[in-house]
Amino acid sequence: MRDEFLKSLGINQQEFEKKYKIDLQLFLDAVSLGLEDEEISDLLGYNIEKVTQVRKKLDDVSSSLGLNHDKNLTTSRDKNLNSH
Repeated sequence: MRDEFLKSLGINQQEFEKKYKIDLQLFLDAVSLGLEDEEISDLLGYNIEKVTQVRKKLDDVSSSLGLNHDKNLTTSRDKNLNSH
């Protein structure tokens, strides 16, 4: 889902991370948890201006992105079932 989200915005993850010097995965994880910009800034160690700028570049992304935006939610039990 994250790739679809970034593609819909015309964003290349590697270029975006290099330009803004952020870990986009961590940023999107924090956003998906519903954290506010100040909380993301404190948690990830980015200044508030950078967090605000990145969120705007991501079309003011919010927690509606969802907790499973980039998660492989397959459990170890599922893996064991598939290996038989």
